[in-house]
Amino acid sequence: MHSRRCEWPGLQWRSSLEAKGAEEGYAQALRDKDNARSQLEAMKNYELAKEMKNINVKRTTRGGLQIGLELTKIAADIATLTGGGAQVGTPLKIIASGVSAAMPLLARSLKQAGRDRASKAGA
Repeated sequence: MHSRRCEWPGLQWRSSLEAKGAEEGYAQALRDKDNARSQLEAMKNYELAKEMKNINVKRTTRGGLQIGLELTKIAADIATLTGGGAQVGTPLKIIASGVSAAMPLLARSLKQAGRDRASKAGA
């Protein structure tokens, strides 16, 4: 087969410009799509890092609270062993042990109360 040539040179010039413009438009669309993907990935990474930070803050707070309770138990043991402080040490240890045992239940109930309040505000 032999190729057809356009009789009018201006028409051939215009069609090659249109083809070139279409190629550039396609390339730009691909660049825009890649840019959007990279921005979406960056946003996901940011949200993940933010959530990990929140989790670490909660862990640190909870860990500090547990350390405080354990130090209170140790102080209660020391007071109990000294003899004279037994009247103060034993109730102190009982209270610290009770708070340690109730902490998970208290945390769950506070979370649920927060969820209930949020659902009422959003409804």
